[in-house]
Parts: sequence; structure tokens; C-alpha cells
Amino acid sequence: MTQKQKPEESILPPLEEIADAILKLSQAGEAIRRSRLNEKAVVMLLSEMSNVKRSDVKIILHNLPLLAREYLK
Repeated sequence: MTQKQKPEESILPPLEEIADAILKLSQAGEAIRRSRLNEKAVVMLLSEMSNVKRSDVKIILHNLPLLAREYLK
């Protein structure tokens, strides 16, 4: 017989992996913000590639660099 795991243990990734993913997303957002392309060009490219409204892309890009500060205290 095998020992059953709690459902939460098998579904959720470890907190370290979540924290690492948040940090990487935040760093990627900062790198995009510092890129040589201006904000309008980045928003247009991401919007066209993802079929997400430009206004939503702009909000996401603004908030990505803030993720680590907000969630990794």
C-alpha cells in the first residue's frame, strides 16, 4: 500500500519556487522598462503578440516591477 499525500501537498509548488517566480517576473518587468524601445513600442508589440488590449498591457508593464516589493517582504 502507498501512503496518500494531502491534496494541498501534491498541487501547490513550494513557497521558494513561488517566491523565485515572483522575483523573476519583477526583474523581467524592470528589464522591459529599461529597454531601448519606448513604452509605446513595447505596449504595441506585446498587445499585438498576445491579443491583449493595449491599456491592459500598459497596466501590467507598470506593475510587473512592483511585484517583488509588494509580495516578497
